[in-house]
Amino acid sequence: AGNRTSTSLLSWISSAYPGTGNLSQQQKLPKPSPTKEQFEAQQPTAPSQAGEPAQVDFSKIIVGEFKKLILKRGGSHGIHSLGRTFQLLDTNRNNVISSNEMEIGLNRLGLHMAKKDIDVLMRAIDKNGGKVVTFDEFMVAVRGDVNDRRLKLIKKAFMALDRDGSGIVDMKDILASFDVKHHPDVLQGNLKEDKALEHFLSQFDGIDKDGSVTFKEFVEYYKNISASIDDDDYFELMIRNAWHMSGGQGWCENTANKRILVTFNNGKQQVIGLESDLGLDIKDRSAVMKLLQKQGLENVRTFKATG
Repeated sequence: AGNRTSTSLLSWISSAYPGTGNLSQQQKLPKPSPTKEQFEAQQPTAPSQAGEPAQVDFSKIIVGEFKKLILKRGGSHGIHSLGRTFQLLDTNRNNVISSNEMEIGLNRLGLHMAKKDIDVLMRAIDKNGGKVVTFDEFMVAVRGDVNDRRLKLIKKAFMALDRDGSGIVDMKDILASFDVKHHPDVLQGNLKEDKALEHFLSQFDGIDKDGSVTFKEFVEYYKNISASIDDDDYFELMIRNAWHMSGGQGWCENTANKRILVTFNNGKQQVIGLESDLGLDIKDRSAVMKLLQKQGLENVRTFKATG
């Protein structure tokens, strides 16, 4: 898990948002810039008179800074690793996280936080002021939810893998299908390709360890990954290329699917993008011809790869 990070969440927030009080004199991490959401959270909720203080939802700022810590620590998989850690800690399956479990889980991730900071974080997540939070409440608070556009893309990717419609995909099929060049951390230069596939597969080697991935697990994984990607267009490009999903418009258009130069019986030539090329051997003429027919192309004489 690398080196442990010792930090005071209160001191970091205090330095990032002057005027919130002398929470701590110790600053362990660089001063972050407020996100758009944090900036909007600090604006008045209604028109105010001159001199009246703006209303600030401090709990959103606390959870937002905690999310930054997790992503800084674990990269694009940081939030997913966070979720898996607490699932493994929940041995009695009561789906709740106590402040003690929160401390243990964060320590396992190599992130040490003082008890007072953990108490502040727990209160920010649980608006009722309880000493426990549910797992779902915790994850939604930290990562947020995905919009319909992203959710449709996640579902489409799984359907491309789940050829028999069982709702379960073997790990070996994922191994053969995932385009490691489009792993989020490879794209950002944080991980080498030879380590990325192993890292990706390890995200699904959770509690059951049954060598398969369910639809629910797949969606949950990409919900967590989504939290590290601000731009919807970039998310679409990443997932289309990773799973060779054709389509997209503008710079979201898929660039990973195989393209072939097709020669028709009348001599006409056309470059064709193969729409469902996961696991396809371009040298298997019969398989390629069958796919071209499925795409509505008839009277094909020959084809060859374009690059």
